[in-house]
Amino acid sequence: MKIRNLILLLVTVCVTGCASNTTVRVGVNEIGKMQISTTSPWTSVGQTDSPATNGVSRTWTRNGLPQDRLLLISGVDDGEPIFKSGGTAFRAGMSPAEITELVQASTGTAVGNPAAAFRAANPREQNFGQNSGVMFELSAAAGNDNSYQGAAGAFVYEERLYVLLFLAADAQTHADLRDEAEAVMLSAVTRVKTIRRY
Repeated sequence: MKIRNLILLLVTVCVTGCASNTTVRVGVNEIGKMQISTTSPWTSVGQTDSPATNGVSRTWTRNGLPQDRLLLISGVDDGEPIFKSGGTAFRAGMSPAEITELVQASTGTAVGNPAAAFRAANPREQNFGQNSGVMFELSAAAGNDNSYQGAAGAFVYEERLYVLLFLAADAQTHADLRDEAEAVMLSAVTRVKTIRRY
C-alpha cells in the first residue's frame, strides 16, 4: 500500500511539473501591457522555474533551462526593484545609462545566482515600437563560474520599466539563438488602448 501511494505521488509530481511548460504560439503574444512577436516556437517555463519579478513576466527557452532563457518583464513600477528578492529600485526618471546599470546588476538573479557578476557592453539607443530605450550585450564577468552570454533591452512606458533579457549558458548556444532572440526582443511594443467612437 505504501509503495502504491509513493508511485501515485511521483506520477502526480511529474505530471504537474511537466504541465507547467507550454509551447509559445508563433505570432503575437501578450505579457502584461507588452506584446512580443515570434516567428518560431519557444517553450514558456512554469512560474516555479522563473525568478519572481515585480511586474508580469514570462521565461521562454528553446533548449531548456539553464541552457538558455529569454526573460520578458512587463511593467516594473516606479520605486520597485526588478526582482522581488530585492536590489536597486527602478526610478521612472532614470537615464538609459542608469537603466543599463540596473539591469546589469540584477541579471544574476535571473539565472538563480544573485552574486554572479555580469558586465554590460555596447549600449545603444533602441526603439521598441513607439518607446525609446536601450539595448546592450551582457556576459558573465571574469572569474564567474558561468559563461553566460546574451543581450538585454529595456524601455520605460507610463513610468514602468519593461525588460527583455536573453542569456545563453555557452558560446555555441548564444551563437545559435542570438539573432532569433534579439528579433523577439526588438518586436516588443506596448499595447495601445483603442477608443471606439460611434
